[in-house]
Amino acid sequence: MVRLIDIPGIGPAMAAKLAGAGIADPAGLAAAPVATLTAIPGISPARAAAWKSAAAAKLAAPAPRRPVAATRAPVKRRTAKPAPAANAVPIEEKASAGKVAQAAALAEKKAEREKAEPKPAKPGGKKTAKMAAAKKAEAKAAAKKAEKKADAKKARKAAEKTASAEKAEAKKASAKKAKAEKQAAKKAKAEKQAAKKAKAEKAAGKKAAGKKTDGGKKPKSAKKKSAKKT
Repeated sequence: MVRLIDIPGIGPAMAAKLAGAGIADPAGLAAAPVATLTAIPGISPARAAAWKSAAAAKLAAPAPRRPVAATRAPVKRRTAKPAPAANAVPIEEKASAGKVAQAAALAEKKAEREKAEPKPAKPGGKKTAKMAAAKKAEAKAAAKKAEKKADAKKARKAAEKTASAEKAEAKKASAKKAKAEKQAAKKAKAEKQAAKKAKAEKAAGKKAAGKKTDGGKKPKSAKKKSAKKT
C-alpha cells in the first residue's frame, strides 16, 4: 500500500498537516485541488502540482509481484541393473600319474642344470664400483676445473679494474700537469710583459730626465719647426 511519506518531499510532519486537511492517502492528494493544498502552510503551487503528479504516478504504477517459489523438477531415480551372471569356469581335468611323474623329472633336470651353470655377477659388483669411482673422479675434476676457471676470471676482472683505475689516475695526473704548465706559462708571460713595461717606463723616465738636463733648450729640429710656424 502506497503512503503519503512514499512521495518524494513529504515527510511525517507534512503528512500530518495533510491529514489534518482531510488528505490521508496518495489518492486524496491526487484528487485534491491545488488551492486546497496551497492553503496548508509550507506548500507552494509548484510543490502542490509536483506532489499531485507524483501521487498519480504512484497510484498508476502496478503493485510489485511477490516472487513465486521455484518448483523443483522430479528427480528420476535410476534403478540398479542386475549384475550379469558369472561366466562358467570350466572344471580342469585331473592330471594322470604319468604326466605328474614327467613334470617332476623335468623340474629335477632343470634344477641340476641351474646348479651346474655359473651364476651371473650381481649389478653391485666390482665393475659397478669402478664405474662409480670413475664418475666421482670425473665430477671432482670438472668441479676443480670450473673453480680454477672462476678464479682466473675473478683475477682477470681485478686486473682490469686495477688497470682502469691506474689509467684514470694517470689521466688525472696528466690533466693536472697540463693545467700547472698552462698556469706557469701564463705567469711567465705576465712577468715578461711586466718586465717589458717596467723597462719601457724606465727608458721613458731616463728620456724625460735627459730633457730636463738640457736646460730647457730646444733641439734644432724643434727650432726649425717653430721658425716654420712664424
